[in-house]
Amino acid sequence: MHADTGSSTVEYAARRSNMKQLAAMIETVSEGNAVMVAGYTKCSFTRAEDNFETAVLDRYGLTDCWVQMKRGGVRPADGNALIDHNNLNSANNEAVDKI
Repeated sequence: MHADTGSSTVEYAARRSNMKQLAAMIETVSEGNAVMVAGYTKCSFTRAEDNFETAVLDRYGLTDCWVQMKRGGVRPADGNALIDHNNLNSANNEAVDKI
């Protein structure tokens, strides 16, 4: 998956649509199967305009491995982007690649 990028109103709408398309595909092909989603979602948990959590994760009971392994299962709240240039593998450095 490689979602639309950008930070304009139109680009946010396109990315939300990408996540809805992904959710529809999961629903179509996953019944009775394990599901792993990986890709360049361009979505951030801290960005209110994105809908990865509600359209994909919450809808199908999926978890994000960065949230699980680095943040103890606690998603970051909407707000400032989490960027830690000193420790790119920390709980305070969110990438838009999701697994």
